[in-house]
Amino acid sequence: MASEKKKTGSVAKENNYQDLISDDPFEIFFNSYGEDILIPQTDNVSIEIPQFKDKSTTDIEIKRKKSKLTDLDFMNILKSNAHKKEIIKKPSFGICHQIKILTEKEVASFNMTLYKFPYEMNVKYENSTIFKQIYKIFVNSLKDAYKKYKEEKKEFYIKFNNDFLYFGSNLKITSGIKKILKVNDVSFEEKGDYIYVASDEICLVIDIILNLNLTRSSTMPFLLSTFPFENAMIYTAYLKKERTIKQEGVILSSYIFHGPIWVDKCKELLEHNHKVVW
Repeated sequence: MASEKKKTGSVAKENNYQDLISDDPFEIFFNSYGEDILIPQTDNVSIEIPQFKDKSTTDIEIKRKKSKLTDLDFMNILKSNAHKKEIIKKPSFGICHQIKILTEKEVASFNMTLYKFPYEMNVKYENSTIFKQIYKIFVNSLKDAYKKYKEEKKEFYIKFNNDFLYFGSNLKITSGIKKILKVNDVSFEEKGDYIYVASDEICLVIDIILNLNLTRSSTMPFLLSTFPFENAMIYTAYLKKERTIKQEGVILSSYIFHGPIWVDKCKELLEHNHKVVW
């Protein structure tokens, strides 16, 4: 046993600690293995990697021990990674679960009251009585939301499998739904990555969704709005500060905005370095 411990210790000394830390600073803040690194004890922490006979083993246990990985080492790695990666602004079109933020600035609290159905975004199809009952409720919810959209101009959003539909001043849809529209003879116009449906054709899109032939790979459409509709579940989407690190005057804070939320409703949050969790 003593010889095995000595052998393991030598591996830890030869290891390059930068190889153990992801290039993505979001993973350092938000993934589970980051807990031990972000909140070190009074003594420094070390990472000991045990030997495995089976090369296919993917679960590497990370243990605490005295070592040379200091707070300064960690901050230098974090700062160097942050400078390497520029903020890439992607289209903010769709309903997401969360928005993760990493910034040197203090972010003001932010929350929003929303209405949804069903209770979560990815309710998988089941050949069960309960699923059928929930789907009937969804049908009534969508009919009511569409009625208010036509009569009162109250916008709403739908997640339809992996596509998103925005019922605003016009109907804007992600391009993955194009084949379904063509099969059902729905007129539309393509602009870049999106599809725009003429106002007099929107009712046909609603009819398609209401008469879906769901399969085992399908999920129930998810309905979201800033306005109440029949059978809607009211909830609050909110921003929560997770943790802050200060080193040599540099402060990095992490936040999570908990949805579901239509991403474009959080434009001010998207100005920071962020990750959208779909």
